[in-house]
Amino acid sequence: MQASGAALALDLLGDAWVLRLLRSLFRGQRRFSGLIKETGVSRAVLADRLERLCGAGLIRKAESPGRHAQYWLTDCGLDFWRVLLAMWQWESRWGTGLVRPPIPYDRPREEPVHIDCGEVADPRPVCDCCGEVVTAFETRGEITSVTPTSGPLTDSAPAGDTQRRFRQSHSARRDDLPTLMRVYGDRWNSSVMAAALQGARTFTDFSEATGIGAGPLTRRLQELQAVGLLRSRAYAGSRSEYRLTSAAVAMFPITLEIIRWGDRWLWQGQPPMTIRHLRCGQAFRLRWQCAHCQQALERSKLRFD
Repeated sequence: MQASGAALALDLLGDAWVLRLLRSLFRGQRRFSGLIKETGVSRAVLADRLERLCGAGLIRKAESPGRHAQYWLTDCGLDFWRVLLAMWQWESRWGTGLVRPPIPYDRPREEPVHIDCGEVADPRPVCDCCGEVVTAFETRGEITSVTPTSGPLTDSAPAGDTQRRFRQSHSARRDDLPTLMRVYGDRWNSSVMAAALQGARTFTDFSEATGIGAGPLTRRLQELQAVGLLRSRAYAGSRSEYRLTSAAVAMFPITLEIIRWGDRWLWQGQPPMTIRHLRCGQAFRLRWQCAHCQQALERSKLRFD
């Protein structure tokens, strides 16, 4: 994947424990012991992931004499609420809890209430310019420069460390992970999904778009079919073409939010890609809108009942 804020975000988020910890921090957990209790993570893994999140600038560690350390979301971390909102929307309609009771730390929160109007928000992704609800096939990514004008604000994970995390994610419990964790908690899966949303259809398309080796790519395509996000059909003999399912198309706002967040917080200068809204022709900026009162949603104006 081309160097970008989105690629750096996927490097950081390509780990199910990172997503679980961010979700727990947004739910109000602050202490090491509380995070262990809520997520079930081991002490060693928790220490590693907290260090990684501190290094990336999403959280800060607050220590005072005689008291347990607490972990607080920074402005960068708090801005991640939009990614989690997009994930909540998908989970509530397509994912966790619809087939079987999920484990507690992966269960979606209750419905978000818009404080200004007092109604269930039912968040809608709209274009900030024209106000129209945006779907996956009404935008286009445009490369702004082949060579990025700047670079990352933080160091991305070394390739060896990234590869180890991918291997760790393929544990005996992997099949128990909810779909979103299997996609966005694994950088290769999320890269394949991003490529599919940008029009990749064949094995060669995915290989060229992601740079993933043949073996790992085959496994990712098989897994994404198994969880119902891709479907394949044969053409030209033994070749296969992969198409997004309705559930996969509904993940589009999550991808948009990861791009927005990564470009804002992990990339310095002009992002290498601009997303354009085809209906109004303007550079696309996503705004979340309350379906009841049509007002823009803000983090401080939402509560989960």
